[in-house]
Amino acid sequence: MLTIEEIRNTVEKIAPKYKIKKVTLFGSRATKNYRENSDVDLIVEFETKIISLFKLAGLMNELEEKFGVGVDIIHGPLEKDSMLEIKKEITIYAA
Repeated sequence: MLTIEEIRNTVEKIAPKYKIKKVTLFGSRATKNYRENSDVDLIVEFETKIISLFKLAGLMNELEEKFGVGVDIIHGPLEKDSMLEIKKEITIYAA
């Protein structure tokens, strides 16, 4: 079963390729209330504010291939008035 440490190690290895500044895990894997096939929910902050959809899709596809489960990526940082309610966050990468 995919662990938080495995997610962290994978993200650390590929972060430089995508010029990632910070990655935060949230959702069922952060709260440890997940099943084996649960997706991985990430908030990703890049070094630049503007990111191409091709780069975002490339990151998502690479992570899905390595994790063997779906990956949902939100381009961060989230605004304070964001409608997304997050119960628990775990920073798994910070450059």
